[in-house]
Amino acid sequence: KETAFGGSISYQEYKAEGHRIGSSSDTKALAKWVKGLLSENAIELQRASAVCYAISDVNPDLFRPYIAEIISTIRKNVHDAGPRFGFRVLYEMNLDEDFLGEVIDLSFDALSKKSNPIAVRVFAMAVIGNYLEQFPYLKIELTAILKDDLPNASAGYRSRAKGIIKKH
Repeated sequence: KETAFGGSISYQEYKAEGHRIGSSSDTKALAKWVKGLLSENAIELQRASAVCYAISDVNPDLFRPYIAEIISTIRKNVHDAGPRFGFRVLYEMNLDEDFLGEVIDLSFDALSKKSNPIAVRVFAMAVIGNYLEQFPYLKIELTAILKDDLPNASAGYRSRAKGIIKKH
């Protein structure tokens, strides 16, 4: 059975490609990997996510023209790697008002869905946390979700939740 990183190209090689693209601002290569984020093939999506993760480590603003595609990747949820990357890169950006409402709604949906992986939920929580100062009324809903989750949450989830609550 084929896996995303068990073939001739290792995860580290995909990561190195992402660092190269991010460092050189290679927009043509970036466009190719963003297209992979939209794939219906889970393996292709995982590979694209690995490269895009590494790009965002170096230069998250390269994804600014692709916010609609990132939102689509989160919505399609072909594999957990898509929403995990999507929320992570959206957390690192200051979003324009054009996408803000949709992203906050998606973030609350992902955070509230207990079957989502912890990383997806934590990055969704962080996205919401970025906008609490701008939209203080979001804190009521966020606090309710977090207080309900904290007793049984992982250490990473608790740490991020407590940090957001304490900050705001």
